[in-house]
Amino acid sequence: IHKIKDITPLFSFVDKVEFLGIVRPGEKVNIKAKKIYYRRGNIKSDVMIERENGETVCRGQLTGSGVKMNEK
Repeated sequence: IHKIKDITPLFSFVDKVEFLGIVRPGEKVNIKAKKIYYRRGNIKSDVMIERENGETVCRGQLTGSGVKMNEK
């Protein structure tokens, strides 16, 4: 198991994205994701961003992978 802090997510594809609201600077949001598949080191997920009150501001699908970045 890799530590999350050592992994940088690189998203290579976005699909079915809907922007439903504006998020203002300093506003807190929750990001929820559900895995569609994971294979060959790539993950595809349904993703939703909500305000603290539960209002959805964005949803869509992200495809990408986690890459361990070299520290310099």
